[in-house]
Amino acid sequence: MKQSTLIAIVVGAVIVCAAVLVALNFRPPGPSASPTPLPPAVKTTADVLEKFDALKAKVNASGLWFGGAATQLIKGDETAMIYLYKPVGSSDVSGLLADGYSALYSIFPARDPLLVGLIDTTQKISEQQYKVDVYALERPLVELYVNGDIAKAELVKKALYVTPETESLRASGSPSRQPEQLPKPAKNYTPPVDRQAYVTKALNESGYKLLNLQTGTMQDGTNAVSLAYSISSGLTNEQKYGAIDAGLRACAGAFGDFDRYYLNLIFERGNEYYVIDAASTPVLDYLEGAIDQAQLYRNINLTYYTK
Repeated sequence: MKQSTLIAIVVGAVIVCAAVLVALNFRPPGPSASPTPLPPAVKTTADVLEKFDALKAKVNASGLWFGGAATQLIKGDETAMIYLYKPVGSSDVSGLLADGYSALYSIFPARDPLLVGLIDTTQKISEQQYKVDVYALERPLVELYVNGDIAKAELVKKALYVTPETESLRASGSPSRQPEQLPKPAKNYTPPVDRQAYVTKALNESGYKLLNLQTGTMQDGTNAVSLAYSISSGLTNEQKYGAIDAGLRACAGAFGDFDRYYLNLIFERGNEYYVIDAASTPVLDYLEGAIDQAQLYRNINLTYYTK
């Protein structure tokens, strides 16, 4: 399997680590600093952030400890994932898995497969990274459980434990549909003389503060840019979409010739982070008006992480 696909599938370990490391290294100044102006709201056709809110409310109301959620495009499949913290001292995860799958099934009616990531705070892979066990199930199996046609034990038994060697999240090994064919972006791009200055100015004009900007080459040879910036706490979802939009625009304007954009949006207060992993093609298509916002969010990976 290609490394880029592997990174997308083993989402638990990668995203939790990324969010924590960024937060620790680039957290904005404390209350003495000038607050970031509230960003403008944007008209939206996507509903991913709203679904994250609904998922969090549903899980917290059940007494579980919500750790985050993600929507990802993995080998052609539009997947949804939930992170749940494992209770310390508990070895039986069947209830967590069943509740996680049930919540995903009801909140994300079009996503398949569904994934549950269990965060184990008693085990660390590194100084800043908790161990995350990821389990995947195809939607029809979850539907059988939700409808009462199979028992919890059978549901859990059929769950696929995702490892670095996992080739597919499906029993058939094939995605349920062909990947969406996106238009090819225009090729008349000219990079700015100073890319970092461009990003800094673009974010400042939108009301955000640049925390970190790095570029590099991935193992498969693609050029990637990683951008971290702070956003105000207490934003509406429309304002959060605006914050994501501003970061994508800044990356596209300064790095339109790059292959992949990684964004880390860090709230000035609290322990919430958004992590975006996007190929440049859907981003450029969206900014050129070739696809709408809903299509953009179906073709990028978005993770919400909280403690």
